[in-house]
Amino acid sequence: MPTDDLSRSHGLDWLNKPRPPQPDPAEPRRLGERVHRRATPARWSRIVALSAAAGILTGAVAAVAVDMSGNDRTTTVASATTTTLLTPASPVAATERACAGLTAQTVTAGAGDTTTLAGVIAAFEYAYYVTRSAEDALRLVTPQAGITLEPLAAAITALPADTTHCVGITPIAENTAEVHLVELHPDGRRFDYLQVINIAAAPPAGLVITNIQKRGS
Repeated sequence: MPTDDLSRSHGLDWLNKPRPPQPDPAEPRRLGERVHRRATPARWSRIVALSAAAGILTGAVAAVAVDMSGNDRTTTVASATTTTLLTPASPVAATERACAGLTAQTVTAGAGDTTTLAGVIAAFEYAYYVTRSAEDALRLVTPQAGITLEPLAAAITALPADTTHCVGITPIAENTAEVHLVELHPDGRRFDYLQVINIAAAPPAGLVITNIQKRGS
C-alpha cells in the first residue's frame, strides 16, 4: 500500500507535512530572501526551544508559589488526617456480635460453672476460646466423650488470635441440651455449630460433659 494511502487509512494525515514552496528559477534571487528562507527552520527551532524552556521555568515558579502560599493549608490537612485513626473493635463488642441472632434459654460467653447444665457447657467453651487451655477444657469432659489432649490443643492453637465465641444453650432433658455455638474470627468470618451435649455428675468435681455430637439444623 502506498505511504499516503496507509497514512490516510490509519488517520495519520498529520504525518504528511506540506512541502515548503520552492523559489521560481526565473525570479531574481535576493540575498535577504535567500538568507531568510535558509534561516527559517533554525529560527523556529530556537523559538520552540526557548518557548519550552520559558514554559518549564514558569511552571517551576508557579509550583513554588503555590507551595509557599498553600503551605499552611497542606499542614492543616495532614494534621487532620493523622488524627483520624481506626481502632480495633473491643472484645466486648466482638462478643456482642458473636451473640447476635442467638435464641436460646441461655445465651452466654461467660466463664460458666460446674453446677448446672448450661454452666458446664459454657465453662468448656470458655476454656477453649478464652483461656485457650486444652487442660482446663479436658477437666470438664470424661474419657467417654472421646476427646484427647493432643488434638484438642492443636485445634486451640489453630484458632486465630482474638477469636471470640458465644453459645446458646437450651435444655431438652435433665442431662441433655441443644447447643448453638458461634465462633467469630477477627476478620469477620462466622462459623455456626449445632450440637447436642450430654452431661453427668462426677463428684466431687461437679458436672462434666460425657458426649458432644453434631445435630441437624
